[in-house]
Amino acid sequence: MEIKTFTSFWNIEKKIYSIYDIQLPFAVSIRSVGIFAVTGIPYWLILSMFGVPFSLSLIVVWVAPPLVFALIGNRPIFEGKNIVDYLGSRIKFLFESKRYKGLQPATEVSGETVEVSDYFYTIK
Repeated sequence: MEIKTFTSFWNIEKKIYSIYDIQLPFAVSIRSVGIFAVTGIPYWLILSMFGVPFSLSLIVVWVAPPLVFALIGNRPIFEGKNIVDYLGSRIKFLFESKRYKGLQPATEVSGETVEVSDYFYTIK
């Protein structure tokens, strides 16, 4: 039996088609803009610290790496997730509490005491 849900309906990716009256040549997602900014700002700071000049001949050096990260950030790579969602789920898995994860029953030590890791609860 298949139960149909409409949760994917609410996960529509929001896109920008124009900025004020200027039409963009292609739609840009909000996530792409965020990834471009998050990767671009530190990259540009590092380039300016090393003294790389901002000129038309070096525009590819300044713009290409954050643009590539922004384009790759929206592509599904593994398990149908894009790289941002996949890394987020991996980080969440590493830091979430494992104590309540499997809902394992507590083990009994004696007749009246139940031991749950470091805590003792008495049964009445």
